[in-house]
Amino acid sequence: MRNRTNPLIHRTTGRASRATTPVILVVDDDHGVAQALAWWLDTIGARHVAVSTAGEAVEMLQDMAFIEERFDGMLVDFRLPDAEGCEVVRSFRQTFPQAPIAMITAFADEGLRNWLREWRVRLIPKPLSKDSLAQWLREIPPRVQGAGLEQP
Repeated sequence: MRNRTNPLIHRTTGRASRATTPVILVVDDDHGVAQALAWWLDTIGARHVAVSTAGEAVEMLQDMAFIEERFDGMLVDFRLPDAEGCEVVRSFRQTFPQAPIAMITAFADEGLRNWLREWRVRLIPKPLSKDSLAQWLREIPPRVQGAGLEQP
C-alpha cells in the first residue's frame, strides 16, 4: 500500500517514526524479486521506492535531489533491461556518496567482485537470504529527523 502524501514512498509498518525510518531505493526488473524485497522491507519497517530499469532509477535520483530528499540505501540488480546495475551505482554515488549500496545478482565473476569492492558495494548473491539483507540493512545509519540531502 502506498503512502497517501507521497505516492512514490510506501507506507511503513514498523513502530519507528516516518522521519527516522530509512528510505531504500530498490532497482530490479524481476517482479517476483522486487515484490519479495518490498514485502521484507515492509515487515522490518523500512520505506522503499521500487523501480525496474536503470533509466527509472536515475530519474528517481534526480527527482529526490530536486525535492532535497534522500535515499538511505539502495538494493540494485546487476542485470537490468536497459543497463548494468553498475551504471545505477555510479549515479547513486554521485548523489548519495555515503549511503550503503548492495548489488543483488547470481552472476558475480571476479571482475564484478573487484569493481564492487572498489565502489564500496556489498554483493548479495541470489537466491537472496533474509540474513544477508538484514546484515546489509544494519549498515544504514539512523535517519536524523529533518535531514535532507547531504551537503558536500
